[in-house]
Amino acid sequence: MFKSLLTLTALTSIAGTALCKSADTAVVFFNDGGRPVHSITQAAYYMLILPPDANDTRYNIQEFYKSGTLKLMGKADGQGNVMRTGAVLLDGDCVSYFQTGKKSSIIHYNKGYKEGIEEIYYPNGNVWCRIKHSGGIYSKTFYLDCYDSKGAKICDLGNGKWLAYDDSCAYVKEEGVVKNGKKEGDWKGGFPFMNDTIKYVYHYKHSLVNASEGYDKNGKSYPFIHENENADYRSGGLTFLEVLRSHIKLPKDPAGVKMNADTSHILFVVEKDGSVTHADILGVVDPQLKEAILAGLAKCHEWSPTRFYGVPCRTQIIFPLKEVTKYYDKFSETEVIWKGHVLKDDE
Repeated sequence: MFKSLLTLTALTSIAGTALCKSADTAVVFFNDGGRPVHSITQAAYYMLILPPDANDTRYNIQEFYKSGTLKLMGKADGQGNVMRTGAVLLDGDCVSYFQTGKKSSIIHYNKGYKEGIEEIYYPNGNVWCRIKHSGGIYSKTFYLDCYDSKGAKICDLGNGKWLAYDDSCAYVKEEGVVKNGKKEGDWKGGFPFMNDTIKYVYHYKHSLVNASEGYDKNGKSYPFIHENENADYRSGGLTFLEVLRSHIKLPKDPAGVKMNADTSHILFVVEKDGSVTHADILGVVDPQLKEAILAGLAKCHEWSPTRFYGVPCRTQIIFPLKEVTKYYDKFSETEVIWKGHVLKDDE
């Protein structure tokens, strides 16, 4: 909720079916993470891009939860072909709402950048905090006032205690001290994970992070830069697929023809140390082909684990052995579509 730049996600690569449009209106569907999806059945909410009012070049923007309840109302900068691409930059005053219909925030934007006073509310209607943004690409943020959920003021004019909540205000994500409008000292937080909580600390000086570390349930610390890191192989899935396929020695069928592995999907677990275990092939596969694929997988060791606030986690991966090609405009990009599922330690 403290992002200095909100453009309602970068929509420059929306899949065609995620953008449904008529002559003067477009509809874009989004998942919980704010990424475009193909249909309302996959969506958590959707955005309407409506024509500008008279004497105004800005488009009218309305977002709705899947239930139909209003999520956001505002305007977007009208420069560029918004109706074709779906890429919007909020501009002017924008009001957001919880699913209950109560107001969640009032924010002023200048071509996508927060500018001026941002006021955020608790689900019960009380003011949570006020933050000031200087605006522009190098915007500075000043933490002004903060209140607890009962309305008691705990930070006044940039000095005091600050509570930072998750996007739904379900739990305190971080808390620390503000001095002269800046975060200072140790800010401690927690992230619900499975049936446990990952704890972490950010060390601030004038709102700049000097260091940060996460702690697992045993208290072991892990330094981190990024809050979330997905399991990955070297420079990505394509590299893994290329390396894996180079290691697979395809057996021949009774007619002497090399067997085809393109329809196969491999399943394995990336452990906390990056090692690969529990490898298997999904579906019915010739035993010789299965053995060849698993032998090739055994030679691919350069995985990094999923990490939340630096803490490594076990991840189950399902990976197709066939490349999937997508085309955007005149350019083509080969992507490998694979699925990852974070596991409990005892799964």
